[in-house]
Amino acid sequence: MKTIYALATGVAWCALTSACSTDLPEYDHVEGFRLLTIAADHPTPQKDQETTVSALVVGGESLEYRWSWCPFSAGAFESYRCLFPQDGLGAGWPSYELGTSEQAKVSFPASPEQIERLCQELSMLPIPDGRSPMDCSLGLSVLVKLELKAQVNGELREVIAVKRLMLLSDPDTAHINTNPQIGAFSVRLENDGSGQDSDSLQWLKKYDCSLSVSEDMVEEYPDEMGLMTSERLVVTWFRSGGTIKNTRTAYLPSEDDFTALTKNTFELEEEDKFQGDEMKFYLVLRDDRGGVSWMEKSYPVKEKN
Repeated sequence: MKTIYALATGVAWCALTSACSTDLPEYDHVEGFRLLTIAADHPTPQKDQETTVSALVVGGESLEYRWSWCPFSAGAFESYRCLFPQDGLGAGWPSYELGTSEQAKVSFPASPEQIERLCQELSMLPIPDGRSPMDCSLGLSVLVKLELKAQVNGELREVIAVKRLMLLSDPDTAHINTNPQIGAFSVRLENDGSGQDSDSLQWLKKYDCSLSVSEDMVEEYPDEMGLMTSERLVVTWFRSGGTIKNTRTAYLPSEDDFTALTKNTFELEEEDKFQGDEMKFYLVLRDDRGGVSWMEKSYPVKEKN
């Protein structure tokens, strides 16, 4: 059996087969084989700047990666099939095929003039159903695609996931983006004033969770009117079990409360179906311009009384 998902900006859809179950686990609960996100170390790669694209994958066996890129795709409902031929790009562009390693590396030697010219050409093409019109105001948004196969309980599963890169037509623009980073993650017993990270987790205990994220991670950039605005940051609190108060937390500049992003509470409740002796957390931090990073951390779980 093959199950295909299309994943973009952290949301997954059952796309092409009837094998998708309606009793899927909660999005933030990580069970079995999952592809949680894709990140590029340079979300807005500059001319000739090598960019590494990697995926946060959990579970599965005999993993097979296939990476590619495309400047104009058919969208999620057609598994991001590329609609523009490689030979239509002309000189100065890399091959669509990016290899079969765990990570993909790509650089774009195209000049800002080539980027702008190609974007204008693509904007004249018919728009596939479900796709937004091309926007060439900043440059060309290209798609990096991962086709990931895995064996899960003797069955073949395939995940199709994408990551957008913005090729800026103005190399000196203030729109250059860098990924926000998580410095550390800790859990402490609720109201524990020691300040020490817990060395293990217990059932029926509440824990205060904390991320170390510098406020300097919030970058400013010009909005559509040319006025400087601040990024929004969002954390998704993936984990292998337990109950988290907020599955997503965010920093919104309009509310000016950075701790809303970095604080949460966690508990292993009596009715929780978690089985095992180790709790795994996968903390994914995103900005609203395509920047992504993550941190993984595990804690032993004491035997349930």
